[in-house]
Amino acid sequence: MWELLRRVYNENFNKIPNRKDYKKVIENLWGFCYDNIKSQIWLKRCDDVAEIEKDEILKIIVKLEKQVEKDKIQKNNFNKKIKLVTKDRMIGRITEGISIKKDWHTIVKLA
Repeated sequence: MWELLRRVYNENFNKIPNRKDYKKVIENLWGFCYDNIKSQIWLKRCDDVAEIEKDEILKIIVKLEKQVEKDKIQKNNFNKKIKLVTKDRMIGRITEGISIKKDWHTIVKLA
């Protein structure tokens, strides 16, 4: 069976018959068996493996997309907190009567 899968022709088959037509029949039978095994077992197995690999790649892609989205949300939340603190800080200075003209360049501002 393994020889069939590897397409190795057993030379002992050549020793069985003495006539060329028998040898040709045996070679054709060998090729026919190989083609059937290849089409019924090997190609199906290769297709199954390709499908499994495709599913695994899709899982990895989905996981990466979720991670990117999570990072984006975290960054957005962080920026919102900075804006809120900056806004409160500027409002506090104005309400206390402190001019923000001197400190405008030192205050973090996010668009």
